[in-house]
Amino acid sequence: ATIKCRSICTASEDIMKLKRGLLCLVSIFLFSFGVSFTLKAAIGVGSWDAITQTVSDISGYQIGTVGIALNAICILIQFILLGKDFKFKHAMQVVLIVSLGYAINFVHYDLLPDLTITSYPAKLFFLILGTAINALAVSIVMLVDVVTFALEGASLAIAKSLKMDFPLTRQIIDAVIIMITVTLS
Repeated sequence: ATIKCRSICTASEDIMKLKRGLLCLVSIFLFSFGVSFTLKAAIGVGSWDAITQTVSDISGYQIGTVGIALNAICILIQFILLGKDFKFKHAMQVVLIVSLGYAINFVHYDLLPDLTITSYPAKLFFLILGTAINALAVSIVMLVDVVTFALEGASLAIAKSLKMDFPLTRQIIDAVIIMITVTLS
């Protein structure tokens, strides 16, 4: 009876993990719409989207591709700082960043290439819509607790290694990203 219960429990746990993983993938696709809407609105983006767009403009690589490369740097930072504490959950970020990069490229360049927003009220609408979509998608990814975004993971690793408060560390990192973006512009 114990063996049968364990196999049933394990099967239901596997189904829950699969559901959480699929929900995470749906959230990534949803997030790519949010990113594309805010970029298409062209009246304000977060620091991460600003640096990916700037590097994309300079290099000619698509925004999602640049995001993959910059997120890979964040994963490398985690790997270096966490050492033996770098776990499978951290490595899963590779799947997240590649999926997210390809999804952003697909939505931005294939699904919505001709979306041009000209009036300011429409730009404001798409900025708010994109920001709301991103907040929802990030919340879902955090709630399903399958993986963290690479920038958040790097921020956590830096905060832990420097014994700093995470929110302060994250704000400092955003400021540094903005300075780099302005310097590159």
